[in-house]
Amino acid sequence: MSGDRDYTDFLGITSIRDGAQVWGHLPFDPALVGNATVKALHGGTLAALLGATAVLQAAESLDLATEPRVVSLTTEFLRPAAYTDTYAEASFTRLGGRVANARVVAWQAERSEPVAVANVILTLERRSHEAL
Repeated sequence: MSGDRDYTDFLGITSIRDGAQVWGHLPFDPALVGNATVKALHGGTLAALLGATAVLQAAESLDLATEPRVVSLTTEFLRPAAYTDTYAEASFTRLGGRVANARVVAWQAERSEPVAVANVILTLERRSHEAL
């Protein structure tokens, strides 16, 4: 996943731990602007944050042999993302032995006002295949 990690590093995506939960953090950078007319971040950077957050949550909370890989990412853009930091949180809707489905929500100033949500499917390589 080194290529994906390079991309998240390039975008400045980091993780914030809150107990067992991991949040993704995308700091604002003028290079991330997608539409200067409406003052919105580029949708691709939001999608990258959503996918990276699902990977970070899986890597932190599961006993995996390798980093999870994104198989599918479906993003719903709910409102323009303003010129400010963006946060995301993933929750698993299904955890199997080899596949995980996650719902990821991104927000900015108010967690109750998401700017985007995504359904992410990850492949997993577990160290142990014991039941969850």
